[in-house]
Amino acid sequence: MSNNMINSNLSHPPDLTLSIVTGGNRDQIIGFLRSVKQWTSSISYEIILMEYKKSDDTEEVVRREVPEAIILLAPHVRGYAENHNDVLKQSKGRYLAVLNDDMVLENDALGIMVRYLDEHLDVGVIGAQLLNRDGTIQPSSYVSFSTPKSELKRFLRLDALTGKGLTGGYPFMTIFGRCSGNHHKTHETAHIMGACMVFRREVFFGASGFDKQFFMGYEDQDICRRIGLSGHKVVYLPMASITHLGSQTVGKLGFGMSMHMFGSRLYFHDKWNGKMGAFLARVFIAGQLMQVLAASPFLYLIPGKKAKAGVEWRRAVQSLKKVFSRRTDK
Repeated sequence: MSNNMINSNLSHPPDLTLSIVTGGNRDQIIGFLRSVKQWTSSISYEIILMEYKKSDDTEEVVRREVPEAIILLAPHVRGYAENHNDVLKQSKGRYLAVLNDDMVLENDALGIMVRYLDEHLDVGVIGAQLLNRDGTIQPSSYVSFSTPKSELKRFLRLDALTGKGLTGGYPFMTIFGRCSGNHHKTHETAHIMGACMVFRREVFFGASGFDKQFFMGYEDQDICRRIGLSGHKVVYLPMASITHLGSQTVGKLGFGMSMHMFGSRLYFHDKWNGKMGAFLARVFIAGQLMQVLAASPFLYLIPGKKAKAGVEWRRAVQSLKKVFSRRTDK
């Protein structure tokens, strides 16, 4: 792979552990690993890859191209947080990089982040500047957390009626909190996107890692909030540049995954916004879902939209059940 990718059995620890979870996404993970080889020569690192669902020859191809990589197989289908926790328990790196499998490095991003952490001892976790396929900046720094107010804004903007989805995604500023206004400048922030997070080792384990109750989504907000409360900074670092293709794995998992993500959304409000806040968030989310139910019948009248109308109706109904069945004091 690279002279800087070390054998984890050596006595000296690598600068960085790359924790990558993948499933049925061979071409993207190989592209990502090749970009790591191309750009990451300024630091030593190890790669630990976990397959949570074996559906192609990812393992065989990775073993051929990156024989030094450690490959694990999840015992069963589990969430993002639990998978990465298990990977990082086996890590040796001074710093820990949690990365999606659908990434492409555009510069020495990992080395840049390691050196920043070396120089800023009060920083607990940093995120890179993420780019869309076309090179535009992908919002990944948020100066506030998800709150009842952000859910109300989403309801008032009629996002559910304008194709913005129910479980996350655009507009980022209303679903995940208020987005940073400057993605070109290094700044302290409330939370960064989970697609790329580089932790100080002792800070990650001091926070007990990710909360595995988050199956998919919102675990990044949660751990950043806990790190901030512990007195460490969360920093966005635009000098480190990575293209994030987006939804290359999650997008394949369909309806079931969207329900898991919706459950994580509710759990975040339950955990952090108090009984009244969680209740209000659910009221506003229910309003968003009612928008979908109201709009779905009209989609049947649009050529080519009948299937989409059925999916949106089903998702809204199942989501409403979650809204009214889960406790608000978890």
